Amino acid sequence: MCDAMHFAEELSGKYRNDRPAYAAISISDPSHISCVANDYGYDFVFSRMVEAIGQPGDVLFAISTSGNSENVINAAKAAKQRNMKVIGLTGKDGGKLAELCDVEIRAPQSEFADRAQEIHIKVIHALIDYVERSIK
Repeated sequence: MCDAMHFAEELSGKYRNDRPAYAAISISDPSHISCVANDYGYDFVFSRMVEAIGQPGDVLFAISTSGNSENVINAAKAAKQRNMKVIGLTGKDGGKLAELCDVEIRAPQSEFADRAQEIHIKVIHALIDYVERSIK
């Protein structure tokens, strides 16, 4: 979740260049997560927000080092139902998330999740840099 928050704040704030803010949010509101987890279960903490605000043409950036986090998979499914694009940042073999992605970026296989997380932050910065250079 911290990587998702970092990605969103760099897009809505500033990475390197002065430019207009880009619409980006991280589904990380503790009140929302607590409410949904209590009412529906933790597997739905992200998908409920996608159902609430996701629009056709939006992009869900889904991060899971295993690719098998049910809450992330459910968010990707909700995004697909809303004609959103899904970019997945995964590790290991991509897990179940891989097949739901329009674009999957997979960290090389490693025994430990921290290796994938280290690569993920590099990819996140590269994506932000690309977006910042491409969208004027």
